[in-house]
Amino acid sequence: DLVRNRRLQRWFAAHREAMYADSYDGLTVPTAEFNAVYILVHAYQHFVMGGIGLRQLMDCHLVLQACAGLPSEQRHEGLHVLRSLGMRRFVQGVMWTELHVFAAAPSVLIDAPNPAEGRFLLSEAMAGGNFGHYDRHSLATKGGSIGYLQRTLRHGLHLLRRYPVPVLWIPL
Repeated sequence: DLVRNRRLQRWFAAHREAMYADSYDGLTVPTAEFNAVYILVHAYQHFVMGGIGLRQLMDCHLVLQACAGLPSEQRHEGLHVLRSLGMRRFVQGVMWTELHVFAAAPSVLIDAPNPAEGRFLLSEAMAGGNFGHYDRHSLATKGGSIGYLQRTLRHGLHLLRRYPVPVLWIPL
């Protein structure tokens, strides 16, 4: 939605320096905090717009592992941003997968795990995969931009009860 997008854009603008603050073997990389917010927002978009796979969840795991050593105020700021974007339920599902799929240490978690949401997220990842390529809810329609819109809407209807705000914005 427009309000949440504006919040995210403001956060990106305020953290522009963090996008290019660290380097690794001469390669410029974002800071761990910035990367954590970005990767979770990106995974959320995959999830809502067509499907998330274990690949995206593994990406989240690796980035969260890198954040485990950050000071708590940085970790809390990232969580605050994610909550302001209406992503708390999704983040709590990711935290559950961190513990139960990737066997992460509790120090990696940035929010409390939600078992119901985590199981739902994992079942969606296993059933649909990246961009929902294997999703039984959206495979019936193929072809072109109309087919893409139909698949995305069908997938959105499947998520409507849990994630109403982003799903209602899909057509726009």
